[in-house]
Amino acid sequence: MDPAPFRPGRATPHRGITMRSASRRHAFTLVELLVVISIIALLVSIALPSLRKARKQARAVLCATHLHAQSQALEIYYNEYNGYIPREYNLPQVLPYLANRMPYAGPLALVLGYKLDSSIPLEPQFATMPEFQCPDFPHDVPSIMQKAGALYPQFANEVSDDQVIDYVSNDFQLNYDRVTAADRDDLQARIDPKGLPQMETLLAAPAPIVLMSWVRKPAQLIYLSEAHAALTSLTGVHDVFRGAQLPRGETPRVAVDMRHPAGIHAMYFDGHIERAMPEKQELKDWYDPTAHAVAR
Repeated sequence: MDPAPFRPGRATPHRGITMRSASRRHAFTLVELLVVISIIALLVSIALPSLRKARKQARAVLCATHLHAQSQALEIYYNEYNGYIPREYNLPQVLPYLANRMPYAGPLALVLGYKLDSSIPLEPQFATMPEFQCPDFPHDVPSIMQKAGALYPQFANEVSDDQVIDYVSNDFQLNYDRVTAADRDDLQARIDPKGLPQMETLLAAPAPIVLMSWVRKPAQLIYLSEAHAALTSLTGVHDVFRGAQLPRGETPRVAVDMRHPAGIHAMYFDGHIERAMPEKQELKDWYDPTAHAVAR
């Protein structure tokens, strides 16, 4: 018997069943698809915290790297300028008060290869220098000028995003003929009625330290630390010279937040960098008369 003639466009029953079966074998069922999506979601939920932690750690390392660049600039500066170390100082009175203050970062910026024009505001100039910025500096925090309200209307909208230097320097009078502390302080923290540690001291006959050789224990005293989020953008407030400006003080200029894993950074006079909880910083870490030479 002759086979049935082949008609294009019409599949034999056997062939059609085979194609439909193959199609079903290569498709995912709804249950299988949901299982795959659930597994992917689970893996993402496990990986995201680790990724966030790694990114935060990377930003902390970058902050320490910026401080390390400043420590190298500090070493170059005092080696080239007969042992003098950068401190905050006044510029000619060509700008409003506070805006005419050259912070510690000015001399270091010159060492790092930047140029500063003291005839115009310094703030936008420092804002372009990454070595003085911390990638974890908080955002959208009202500045102390904004909080002052009517006293500083020109800063009514200022927030921490405007911060141009994310670090503060040691501006204590580190060399003394004698030190006189008020009876209530005695160079130690005390708890005031509001529950805030009061570390303010009354110091007499100060002689400011200007030479690195005068610091007998440079590995024990902080030269730079991270700035409080509420500091104004003006360059004249990036120094610490009173106990009340430390993290546990009443008017802190040093950071009090957990900016990095395990705390905030501090760079010491010898150039090494440590990270610790903000509340660990005490007056003795910034000022210790027993660690200094007799005033000249």
